[in-house]
Amino acid sequence: MKATRGTAGRIFSALAHAHVNVKMIDQGSSELNIIIGVKNDDFEPAIKAIYDIFISAAI
Repeated sequence: MKATRGTAGRIFSALAHAHVNVKMIDQGSSELNIIIGVKNDDFEPAIKAIYDIFISAAI
């Protein structure tokens, strides 16, 4: 994943549009390091939403 301005915002916007309830967020300060906690039921929709915004959009 390429580190660009607005990456965290793009991730959380994609999760919101996929109706994924984020339980925990941890963002590192020196590198692009974002940890997101979701319920087991939200795992697949979360991965798909993040994949779609970064991978599918680049193709």
